[in-house]
Amino acid sequence: MFGGTLTKPPRGKLFYIPQRPYMTLGTLRDQVIYPHTKEEMLRRGQTDEQLSQHIERVKLNYLLASRDQGWDSIEDWIDVLSGGEKQRIAVSIPSILRNSPFFVGLAFIFLYYNLH
Repeated sequence: MFGGTLTKPPRGKLFYIPQRPYMTLGTLRDQVIYPHTKEEMLRRGQTDEQLSQHIERVKLNYLLASRDQGWDSIEDWIDVLSGGEKQRIAVSIPSILRNSPFFVGLAFIFLYYNLH
């Protein structure tokens, strides 16, 4: 850096995305809104339509379209999703949940360029 100021966001406004994204047992929706529940999502005023917009931004809308039960589809996501798909879901979480800044590992740099 040649100049400027680096500041850290306040506690609770920062989201860290691990190198190996965590997949939970449950629905496709559960993967995208983790660590929150569907009830918390609805209480915050978020909708499945908003989730669909976010999932489209990371080029994963085919996951939703290819499942009969849509967001309520339950599968063994750790085995069903590729490593890249898991990372793209992880990247979508901060914007869905909080619209927060987030920090990612080096591997995500390659993902960024593939999505743009």
